[in-house]
Amino acid sequence: MGNFEKDQKLLDRIRNGDKGAFEELYLATYPKIVNFLKKQYASLEDAKDGAQLTFLIFLEKIRDGMLVTLTSSLRTYLTAIAKNLNHHLYKQQAQTTQLLKEVSSNNHTQQELTDLFEREEALEVVESMLSTLKDKCFALIYHTFYYKKSNGEIAQQLNYKNAKEVSKLKDRCMKKFRKLVIAECKRRGFWV
Repeated sequence: MGNFEKDQKLLDRIRNGDKGAFEELYLATYPKIVNFLKKQYASLEDAKDGAQLTFLIFLEKIRDGMLVTLTSSLRTYLTAIAKNLNHHLYKQQAQTTQLLKEVSSNNHTQQELTDLFEREEALEVVESMLSTLKDKCFALIYHTFYYKKSNGEIAQQLNYKNAKEVSKLKDRCMKKFRKLVIAECKRRGFWV
């Protein structure tokens, strides 16, 4: 029996309420999910919290009947949940911060409100394009703009040689990211 069949049998056992099967999956994949998220989050504690949320979402999907048959390994499925959760949390926190700044003054003119809604649409483009980046680029951009970390701090946390290497990689990632955002904005008709 291959790994895929083993994963499907394990999923079936979990769906049927076998707590031992869930524990088996948890013990086998939790450290891997934490390691994946450690590259995204500022702290080990945040990564552990993210991994816990990943497993809760996994169980909710099973409970709600959204996960019956696997199309990937369970590890790949859980990693995808973790990645989507990470993007969602980033999006939510970034939007909250920006909206708090924007709404701090209630004296908006009609033009300012129009500009705000346009920015919201542009923010959606930025977030959707951010989610298409490879993990390495996402982590570099995330640590730079969300956590406001220096290149040296990023090099240390993400195991790069030095700040100069981070700077070069980040420049390449930002160039690619800008192209994606501009292309998507043009596709949506924001710019001609």
